[in-house]
Amino acid sequence: MNSLVLLHGALGSAEDLNLLAKHPFGAAIRLYPFTFKGHGKKDMKGRFGIGAFSDELLAFISKENIQQPFVFGYSMGGYVALDAALKAKAAFSGIITLGTKFKWSEDFTSKETAKLQPDVLLQKAPDFVSLLKQKHGPAWESLLSQTAEMMKDLQTTHIPFMHALSAIKIPVAIGRGDKDKMVTEKESRMAQQYIDGADYFELPDSSHGFESINHKALAELIIDFMRKNNTNEAPANG
Repeated sequence: MNSLVLLHGALGSAEDLNLLAKHPFGAAIRLYPFTFKGHGKKDMKGRFGIGAFSDELLAFISKENIQQPFVFGYSMGGYVALDAALKAKAAFSGIITLGTKFKWSEDFTSKETAKLQPDVLLQKAPDFVSLLKQKHGPAWESLLSQTAEMMKDLQTTHIPFMHALSAIKIPVAIGRGDKDKMVTEKESRMAQQYIDGADYFELPDSSHGFESINHKALAELIIDFMRKNNTNEAPANG
């Protein structure tokens, strides 16, 4: 049996991944939706950020004794998966990312972090705040603050991270939604070009938000990727 770990994006949780997990992956694939610390009402104590999340991911895989799983990472989850692969080169069989932001300019970072101010959100997006409270509990404001700090860190680390990707030797597919206005084709293809043999794809009828992507097409793409790069029995689609 093949294993597939599913990683959510910033301000998300494993609950979001149910939109993908409901599609038939077949009996040959076991799914492991995962929630990062500080998200989905999980404890936020200790380090927070890409490095902390990739350590947490590797610890989870080790604890659950998941042998060289494939990993799908949406947005931040894709960044985390690639960071984990740099730390433990034999940990995964392959990685698929979707909507992962690789270029963090000062202007982009400033605009995005400005959107994460609790007072601003309470005034301009009360429905979104209600969703955050429901998903993350009373720590939602702290999660916003920590996420903003993580984005600022990415502004200074994204360039060396991109160069480091050349050390990844497992199969990788870098993707974005064809209607994604946050993640550009240029930055996605740049990340792809740093990784030897990596593929690039555009998911049809998909913008950036995970709830608005083509989940059926994504599930089929992941299954095809796993079949293509599987060293065990080919997974069945059904």
